[in-house]
Amino acid sequence: MANLSTYNFARVFRTAMGRSPHQYVVERRLADAKRRLSQSDKPLAVIAHVSGFSSKNHMTDTFKKILDVTPGVVRKNSNQSKTARVGDDFYQDLAHGGDQRVVWFVLVVFGA
Repeated sequence: MANLSTYNFARVFRTAMGRSPHQYVVERRLADAKRRLSQSDKPLAVIAHVSGFSSKNHMTDTFKKILDVTPGVVRKNSNQSKTARVGDDFYQDLAHGGDQRVVWFVLVVFGA
């Protein structure tokens, strides 16, 4: 274990990752839901559940708050044109090493 308090863990995580642990988790959930919406016709409630949201309404509210679109719009845009990408700039850092930073962070903090 890292022997860090919750506060200190969050502070170190924010310094290393540039966002709070909660913001990171929400970003990952949105990225997963967005991917599933573009690749599947499963109901929104199912996608919300498997992406880690508590409900379809929670996922929709989060999409509107952060991406300024609804999950239905994301699905419609991806079905109309596979090149349509709503909110990609939001995930740009994940495409450019975001996951490697998490691995680095875990290795440094937890000494794994």
